[in-house]
Amino acid sequence: MEIEIRKANLKKIGKGFVTLTSNTNQVFTIVLNSVIPPFGVEKYNDKKILNIEIDPKESNEKYNIVEKMRSFEEFAKDMKFDKIPQSVQDVIQGKVFMSTIKESKNGYLVRTHFNDPDIYLFIKNNKIFVDETNIKNATCDIKICMQGLWYTDNNYGLFWSTKDVQIKKI
Repeated sequence: MEIEIRKANLKKIGKGFVTLTSNTNQVFTIVLNSVIPPFGVEKYNDKKILNIEIDPKESNEKYNIVEKMRSFEEFAKDMKFDKIPQSVQDVIQGKVFMSTIKESKNGYLVRTHFNDPDIYLFIKNNKIFVDETNIKNATCDIKICMQGLWYTDNNYGLFWSTKDVQIKKI
């Protein structure tokens, strides 16, 4: 998995959000295998979020994913993108960067936005769709996508969105 965030372009769209684009859509998608959302889907400021727990001690793959996500955050914190429009620089300047990766009891929690992705499990090679109540404490493969930056009057950070949840073990 090689992700070229340096080659990303930022574009301010509306209040509170900056989109992240590149020549390929694959650039900003990560699949987190065998991870656990310990709290399930939660509401925060009238939006749904999903915290995903990753234990980097479980495997080199998980360690590398956490480190890659941290490198994304370093780029965002230092604004090392190739093309940063003045409008984006203006909304980020003077704000404090807030990480979406927090230490937890079993490794790290990654905070994502949860905008009704597909949630399913496979039973005898059939894809069975289920609702979000089945996610809490389940072992899942979760696809997340970095869509840009969010910002408020005082802070900014990366905007990760949950795109797909395959439940492996409830």
